[in-house]
Amino acid sequence: MKYEMANLSNYIFLFLLILIGLSLMSNDVPVNIVGKASDRLEIRFVEDIPRSINDDFLVPVERQNFLAKAENKRNSYIIEFKQEPSYVKEAASVAEIRLLEKKESSMSAITGMAVALDKKKIEVQAKITLQEEIIAQERAQTREELLRIMPDFESKQTASFTVVFNGIAVEMSKDEADAVSKLPSIKAVYPDLPVHATTMNSVPFIGAGARKNFSGTGLGVKIGIIDTGVDYTHPDLGGCFGIGCKVIGGYDFVNHDDDPMDDNGHGTHVAGIVAGNGALKGVAPDAEILSFKVLNAAGSGSSSGIIQAISTAVVVGADVVSMSLGGIGNPDDAKSIAVDNAVTVGVIVVVAAGNKGPYEMTVSSPATARKAITVGATGQIPDNQYDIAYFSSTGPVRWASSPFTFYQLIKPDVVAPGSLICAAQLGDVLNNSQCFDSDHILLSGTSMATPHVAGAAALIKQMHPDWNPLEVKAALKNTARDLGFEKVKQGYGLINVNKAINQPRPPVAFIDALRSNGVIDISGTVSGQTYTLEYYDTYWKHWKLLVNSSFNNSFVSRVLYSGFDTRRLDEGLYPFRLIVQGENGTSRDENILFVNNIHISKPVLNKSYLIIPGSTFDIKGRITEGYQSYNIKIRAVGGEWTSSGLTIHLENGTLARLNTSLIQGENFDLKVSVQYPIKLVEEIIPFTLIVPKPGWPVRISGSFEETDSGTAYTWIGMISPVAEDLDGDGKKELSFFIQGNQEGHKSTFIILDEDGSMIAYVPLNCYVDPRTFVTIGNVDLDPELELIVPCSNSFLIFNSKGKLEYSIRTPFSISDNLYAAVVLADINNDNSSELIFGGYGPTANLMIMDLQGSPLDGFPVLLQKSLISHVNTPAVGQLDEDSYMEIVVGTQDWSDENKLLSEVKVYEHDGTLKWSRNFGYLGVSDPVIADINNDGSNEIIFSSGLGIHVLDRNGNWLLNKQFGTNMAHSQVAVADLDKDNDLEIIFGYGFNLYAVHHNGQIIFSVLDEWLPHHPPVIADINYDGYLDIIYNSDNDIKAVDRNGRLLNGFPKEMETIAYSSPTVTDLDGDGNLDLISSSNWLEEVHRGIIYRWEFMNKTPITDGDALRKRSEKISETAKKTLVSWPMYQFNPQHTGFYTSLNDSLPTEPVCYESDGGYNIFEQGYLSYGENKSYDYCDNSGTVLYEYFCKNSNPLVPTRVVCSKKCNAGACTTESRDYIEE
Repeated sequence: MKYEMANLSNYIFLFLLILIGLSLMSNDVPVNIVGKASDRLEIRFVEDIPRSINDDFLVPVERQNFLAKAENKRNSYIIEFKQEPSYVKEAASVAEIRLLEKKESSMSAITGMAVALDKKKIEVQAKITLQEEIIAQERAQTREELLRIMPDFESKQTASFTVVFNGIAVEMSKDEADAVSKLPSIKAVYPDLPVHATTMNSVPFIGAGARKNFSGTGLGVKIGIIDTGVDYTHPDLGGCFGIGCKVIGGYDFVNHDDDPMDDNGHGTHVAGIVAGNGALKGVAPDAEILSFKVLNAAGSGSSSGIIQAISTAVVVGADVVSMSLGGIGNPDDAKSIAVDNAVTVGVIVVVAAGNKGPYEMTVSSPATARKAITVGATGQIPDNQYDIAYFSSTGPVRWASSPFTFYQLIKPDVVAPGSLICAAQLGDVLNNSQCFDSDHILLSGTSMATPHVAGAAALIKQMHPDWNPLEVKAALKNTARDLGFEKVKQGYGLINVNKAINQPRPPVAFIDALRSNGVIDISGTVSGQTYTLEYYDTYWKHWKLLVNSSFNNSFVSRVLYSGFDTRRLDEGLYPFRLIVQGENGTSRDENILFVNNIHISKPVLNKSYLIIPGSTFDIKGRITEGYQSYNIKIRAVGGEWTSSGLTIHLENGTLARLNTSLIQGENFDLKVSVQYPIKLVEEIIPFTLIVPKPGWPVRISGSFEETDSGTAYTWIGMISPVAEDLDGDGKKELSFFIQGNQEGHKSTFIILDEDGSMIAYVPLNCYVDPRTFVTIGNVDLDPELELIVPCSNSFLIFNSKGKLEYSIRTPFSISDNLYAAVVLADINNDNSSELIFGGYGPTANLMIMDLQGSPLDGFPVLLQKSLISHVNTPAVGQLDEDSYMEIVVGTQDWSDENKLLSEVKVYEHDGTLKWSRNFGYLGVSDPVIADINNDGSNEIIFSSGLGIHVLDRNGNWLLNKQFGTNMAHSQVAVADLDKDNDLEIIFGYGFNLYAVHHNGQIIFSVLDEWLPHHPPVIADINYDGYLDIIYNSDNDIKAVDRNGRLLNGFPKEMETIAYSSPTVTDLDGDGNLDLISSSNWLEEVHRGIIYRWEFMNKTPITDGDALRKRSEKISETAKKTLVSWPMYQFNPQHTGFYTSLNDSLPTEPVCYESDGGYNIFEQGYLSYGENKSYDYCDNSGTVLYEYFCKNSNPLVPTRVVCSKKCNAGACTTESRDYIEE
């Protein structure tokens, strides 16, 4: 038996790794790399996008075996048996022998070592022989079963494998393969597909597939992969760890040990792309891998961990470092500096740009590093490989060195395949995305593009070991294929490894970041013989030469041009380019100068601001020094420029002060004109000033003090008011909590009327979690609604004026551990609503109680058991054919293996578990019930840490669309955005607001760095006949149309951060929609503000106020719903059960003068003689509103409480049993 000799350099590496592990443990490798929570900057790998298998690739069958889709004819398949292959069984011993052989070759004089090695070889050979005998017995036992399925099995066998794969190749039909895969002795059956490279193998598309023009395979090159670790047991990745293996070493900076085994799957996939050498080959299949685990099982890590890994990679001799991760930052942050320093000392560093595309300025750090090779992604192979993937982050990189001074770089540098890349899979992670066989999965993202470029760099390094990192970068840029996109999208194009390797040593051209204002020096790095520096004059439309210089061939980092005066340019963007000529050719680099000598920080472009009539409005910003004079003017849109009401006020960043009493209108343009000695420069900014309704905004003070047990406070920042007409006067009230905390300060229950006046301010003797909402419904069958407030071990029932009516005792404390809303619904059809709720921690049960405090039979149901168990707000709705509603609940808990488990469970009204789905995703949102595909049956919709999901009423997947891995996500809302009678899903994921069709097709995604966990609200806020999406973002509230475009007048400014969901409704019954939201006040958590914006309906509704009250617009030909998703979990009962607000609305309601008589209750109407009155059953299912009309105009409705229930606009009984106001 022959073993390959390991290189002596491996000894050096192992020795250095041991030394560095010992030395860094006390310095660069702290005991706890996370550090203090307040200091931690979370890093996540860019959101990878798995794809479920479809007929274009492979189809799943039982037990996660994957078979090729084909007609029922004989094709080649590979059958894998369960026993381990002979060499894999003894992998550790084989690795040990290789290590001993290396020692023997370097120390041949020690004959004792040779004897020991021979003895070891004999022992291992005996073990391998024994394993091969076991394999033969296994096959003999399976032979009869195979012959029963295929009588000609033995004649159709074409190959046999035992060393690194235990299996055989056989020609058989798909049906035969399906049957074989179900045999108990068979591990898996794979299609022996000869065409997989054209659809799955991405390597040829970067010019590295055929290798006809070069012999590079990455041999002798070490690639450091800084990620979630690597599954070194994977067949593509060597099957072992250490000297002589594919993965020759590494370190786990998460668990602080020397075993960087992957526990997520991301790093394994990356490693397979860069250097896999098995069933699928990576770009540099013979390169060695150093695995540095800096991200945990959830895909999170820290800046310090990344810096530690970069440092270690440099010391132990990595030639290339690949990082498919990123977070918030810029070229001057610690991670980027570490990357630049690593490049300086000779390491090629390749980093993923991020998956926040297609929006500009979304490149993550450390991809922002100046010297890194930053990688974007191209589209799906082969159809769209020359397009930029929609998710690929876009440059430029722009950052502030001070509040008013900006710098800018062009990123990414190059692009590579990143869509649906088939590579190594960790265990059974993401089985529904498998490809090629059961050891590989499809993933998309710049995470997948990056290892393509890292592998390409390794090939160049192998073929040109004397090239430095900047020359390797230049080679990739110079030979990349221009795809025709802007440089901020594609960089210099799609890499071509073949051309990069075969070009002569390139010159280097690099322009450093350009400052945005004043007189600047333009710096960079060059190597070659001559260089020219030019910029593009956007006015004269041509390139202007700044300098033409010659120098020797050495590397020079220098000022390329000194004293460039940005004040001679208008505000805007100006391309710069550096062209370096060397002995062997030309290199170019480009950058963009963002001229910003007039920086206006307030007002922001197109933003809306609330003002008090007669108040002043400050114009804030900075003007670059050296001006002779400046002036500021304002005009109403369509009006004349004027200085009336403006006073120049140059102090503390304020440029001028506007007296709002001297202007008229809402929409304005601001013009700032600055006279420099060279030229006049102007900036024009449109903005909106809004005078709020009288009484608004409402400021609410809480409390804040230090106590012996900690900081006691009340927090206003997560106010999410619930809007409902409590007293039947046609106007809605707002009810909410002020959050207290467990260190001593209690919560407060508040009711406001439509003009902001305080109806009730009730201190509570308990702490209410900020994720808890007031629940509203009719609990005592009187004409008015009640408000349900969880407090300690009771539910407090308040009337519409905030008076405590009574309380309902519970068997355990509610408010401290509720962590969700209480749902009100009639679960058991007894004509009385019940209270449905979950919990957090030890009280993580599903509980249903009647209004006397007694649990219903079958409840509580224990859902989870650990201290961090979490039960979301349940959803209640109809999921089957019986008359009872079902309860849907999402749960999260940690398993015994310390893995987060998430489940969606459906229960009957009696506590019987109908079904459950365990999917292990990180976190699930509150579920929503709706008929999303208009098939007559309701579905369950929810988001998770991976994406968006839809289950049918039987628990089958209708949609399982995965956008990333373990990212933050919001609750969901649904609405018919395109008016096709199917519902769309709207939710936040990562840094994007998404709208998707029920089949998962993305309608739009809007980048937003701040998305709350609560959902958006949906309404036709601009009355154009189509629904809009409104959501809170940082200290703004934003609204986009059905295509994701920002509406005019948005964003609307709030004083500070908004944490909660807004509410949209017609608050005062005047036919105009109102938007309600809240924020902190002056950045102090113990104070807050509730805002109200009114949107004037410029299209009169001729059918009257009563129909306006339901937020409907009705014409003779069509009806349009103004509000589709008005608040958290859809309604004041928080059922999460979507029903169209149009369901019982007649297209042309008939009005008459009523004498108050009633006749027969009919579905949708109350009959009286030949005339009919319009009526509506509210969301609680018990209250009926009847609209009597006079002169074709409905009056304020009569409010009827049905003795049993109402449904579709009518009481369900035909008796005259009713209560009338």
